[in-house]
Amino acid sequence: MILLIAFLVGIALIFSGTWKNGEQWRFLKRLGKNQSGLVSAERNPLTVGQAVSLALESEGEIQSQVAFITGIEKGNLFLRTENNPTLRPESQEVRACRALQPGAKVTIEAAGQDALFRFSTLITQVTTGKSYAGERLLVLPLTPSFQKVQRRKHFRAPFVTPATFAVVPQDHPSADAIPVHGTLLDLSEGGFRADLGFALGVEEKEALLQSLQSGVFLRVRLPIALFTEPLWAKIVVAESGVQRGGLSVRVTCEFLQMEGWQREFIASHLFQLQRERLKAS
Repeated sequence: MILLIAFLVGIALIFSGTWKNGEQWRFLKRLGKNQSGLVSAERNPLTVGQAVSLALESEGEIQSQVAFITGIEKGNLFLRTENNPTLRPESQEVRACRALQPGAKVTIEAAGQDALFRFSTLITQVTTGKSYAGERLLVLPLTPSFQKVQRRKHFRAPFVTPATFAVVPQDHPSADAIPVHGTLLDLSEGGFRADLGFALGVEEKEALLQSLQSGVFLRVRLPIALFTEPLWAKIVVAESGVQRGGLSVRVTCEFLQMEGWQREFIASHLFQLQRERLKAS
């Protein structure tokens, strides 16, 4: 009799857990998002042809690269990324690409129509593409929900383009700013991410990283019409980055002393670019 009661209780608990999981999924599907900022995968912000940020931890550092969505089917996300075959086998970029193996945990960030979304998942399949040398094709399962990490107020979109940067010395703010080669990675009306330095060695990267700590001021000239003067920005985060041919310093910055029309113009420009990308895909 005791065994029968224990069996019935176990069945009830299993049924209860299954019912709760089903209810949670139906709740997310019906509501679209919950109080924690989760957005149901049923309201998928991802689109075939869209560029996303793919990040994973490799050798103690967070490595990120751009990937492109090639398909969304049966709960799986199909991505295409590129590994430059001309790099040395021991280069950090090649080692990071080598870490893209089945079972590796990656974090995907993608820009939707009105926000930036993020989710983490495990790679289930990696194959070598046939279109050109260095092409990698990834298969990842979609999660039941995405985390909304950014509202439209600070909508961020991929904006990979060279730009002119200058570092303002902290100890001599009135001194001439020091020019630094750099490439914008993404942009919002609130700030940007960029890779500073080009194909640096380890010692060069460390020296530049020391001069680009949190709180350091930059001036950046955006390659956008109407922005004829450089804008002021402050570094929020500085970390090691990887690019083709060597290392860089990746900075996350916030804009300072911007006019309202400047923020609105950047936001309008980014949404226009995103609409054009979606139409082209």
